[in-house]
Amino acid sequence: MAINTINARLRAGRTFFNFCHRKKYINKNPYDGVQQLRIRHEVGATFTKRQLKKLLDAPDTTSFIGLRDLAIMLTFAHTGIRLTELTSLRIQGVSFDDKGAINVQRAKNRYARRIPLTARLRTVLKAYIEERGVLDHDSLFISVETKRCHNLS
Repeated sequence: MAINTINARLRAGRTFFNFCHRKKYINKNPYDGVQQLRIRHEVGATFTKRQLKKLLDAPDTTSFIGLRDLAIMLTFAHTGIRLTELTSLRIQGVSFDDKGAINVQRAKNRYARRIPLTARLRTVLKAYIEERGVLDHDSLFISVETKRCHNLS
């Protein structure tokens, strides 16, 4: 069983027995003193500068798809944004005032956050949005069929 599953069950048991204790059904919570398991966070592999440059130089930016792909890769590389956050980005979530920023509404922790744009990302996003044009929906990144990108894998 995974550590997260075990910890979720420990939290559920602790919550239930806290309720029982508050209602005076039991004298003591049997989960008192039981610690959750620690999760070891290992650092994943990262690209070298050379690998990243090669990857970012690959898209043909003279085509819409190439420009979109570069915008997606730069957004990942320059912001550290998560895949689910990227696919839920909206056009109105990108601002170019001052230095520019991306407003992420659907972050993992349910808190919105504002991520500043680098100069290169700002330039590429502006070009992509201009090339994308006005559509019936407000998704920032779209598929070839001009539909919302929700399956980027």
